[in-house]
Amino acid sequence: MTESKPFPGELSELEGRDREVLVALLEQYLATGEPVASGRLAQQRNDGLSSASIRNTLASLEARGFLEQPHTSAGRVPSLKGLRCYVQQLAPPGPLAAADEARLQQSLVGSRGPEMLARVCQFLSEMSSQVGLVGVAPWSDHGMRHVRFIRLADRRVLGVLEAVDGQVRERVTRLPEDYRQEDLDSAARYLNHHFSGWTLARIRRELVRRVDEDREAYDQLLKRVLVLYHCGVLEMQDAGQVYLEGTPHLVSLLHDHERLASILQTLHEREKLLALLTRMAEDGDAVGGDATLRVRVGLAEHDLPEMSLITAQYVAPDRTEGSIAILGPTRMEYERAVGVVARVRDVFSRMLKEN
Repeated sequence: MTESKPFPGELSELEGRDREVLVALLEQYLATGEPVASGRLAQQRNDGLSSASIRNTLASLEARGFLEQPHTSAGRVPSLKGLRCYVQQLAPPGPLAAADEARLQQSLVGSRGPEMLARVCQFLSEMSSQVGLVGVAPWSDHGMRHVRFIRLADRRVLGVLEAVDGQVRERVTRLPEDYRQEDLDSAARYLNHHFSGWTLARIRRELVRRVDEDREAYDQLLKRVLVLYHCGVLEMQDAGQVYLEGTPHLVSLLHDHERLASILQTLHEREKLLALLTRMAEDGDAVGGDATLRVRVGLAEHDLPEMSLITAQYVAPDRTEGSIAILGPTRMEYERAVGVVARVRDVFSRMLKEN
């Protein structure tokens, strides 16, 4: 007989036997994917509880919305409500196996930026046999605290901007002409002296205004600043990023080809995916007492009713925020998937700091 655990929310109001029967059915269903009959649950118990008594308990749980019965003569399966309650009571995840953690660290060594995010995404997919996701939240224009420019080869310039909110953004751009490092330093001093604390949009408007006001005062310094701006060195705003790996895993899970095509189309709408990931901090259920680790069972409002999403938020050293996630069917090994997401996030965050 499965040992009962304390449940949150509505499940905490269930009597002990009801909780035990529900947990046993949930675990049996997640392991097999088949409706669970009262006879099978009776065989697992050592207290002699009859199949008839368990049938009555299952009927009561179904009436309260925790279970569903696909067919009159079939056993029962958990509803989305039942699966959500099961997920909410999961214990804090344990560590990755030492070999898996070493493999993840080895795959990330020497990688940075998009390459690092793509490797994390691939590892998530491989470990879970589901779809791996990594999302980088959009950056908002809260204002520039400080900027500097670094001359690179082939007329390229690296712009490094520290925002008022502490985030640090980088952008490499090729210029129409080659600037000396002292020219770039002068342009940076001009911007830092006159515009520290201003939003980038406001800086752009003011630069244009100053040129229009007195074109005779349009000196070389202001010209360089405008060239840098118009070439995109200061265009640090972005719409965020989403990395996705493992969609072939869905083929073995969904046999309805039309539905599979619809899901794949949804997964390629990156803006919607990013919005889903960023909203998980509000919409998902916290797991294991970790507010940054969340699960959403069933994504009907995102045209993915048969899918669940597990996410863990991270904050990079430059204060860029993001999420790593696993997307899979509502019937999945939640305990394992939650553990993979949580621990991969921890290893990834640690290596970001080391880099």
